[in-house]
Amino acid sequence: MSLDFLKTREEIEAELTPEELRQRTAKPAPGAARLKRQTDKLKDKGAIEKSITAVEAEARRADREIRFFCFLRDHRKCRAFGILLKFDTDNLKKKSENHHIVLKSAGGSDDPENRITLSPKAHQMRHAETLDVEGNGNGTVTFTEYEFNTDGSRRFIRSWESTL
Repeated sequence: MSLDFLKTREEIEAELTPEELRQRTAKPAPGAARLKRQTDKLKDKGAIEKSITAVEAEARRADREIRFFCFLRDHRKCRAFGILLKFDTDNLKKKSENHHIVLKSAGGSDDPENRITLSPKAHQMRHAETLDVEGNGNGTVTFTEYEFNTDGSRRFIRSWESTL
């Protein structure tokens, strides 16, 4: 059996005219048109930056809505100390602060069940680890107050609950 019909790529290209060879090698690879369209879209950096900015703005708006929902759910008061607060104010002592019961860095969610309204003082105490917070923002939250001993250990002061 003769294998004369099998030719190498070089043999085939040698038989082509220069014009046929140019046309054959100039053809885009499959999917090249789609890749070019995607690349052209990416070249418009302004559009990309605008879309990222729009996504960030939407995330900030959604977060603000959750914070405001929690503020109203908590009757405009600090859940720890019962102090009447304001949502938007320049008075930093009266400005409500939203706190994650389980911190986001520890895997906590942004759901209202994991968020409560605190006064600036209570929020400062929480992050200074002199106030522990446990529970469900939509139900009962338990607060435990501590103070630090000279050796760095915490000493229990008191514990109380806040229920909606």
